[in-house]
Amino acid sequence: MPYGQEYISLLARTGKIDAYKEGRNWLTTKEAVSDYMTTRKRKR
Repeated sequence: MPYGQEYISLLARTGKIDAYKEGRNWLTTKEAVSDYMTTRKRKR
């Protein structure tokens, strides 16, 4: 993953990726992150 845990949790909290919270941890899939990477507005 090119993103750290803090950035993934920020994306999850703001609803930009599909994720759910289990305890204190946000859980997501590689597909959800790769979908975000392909559809984000700003390209690097």
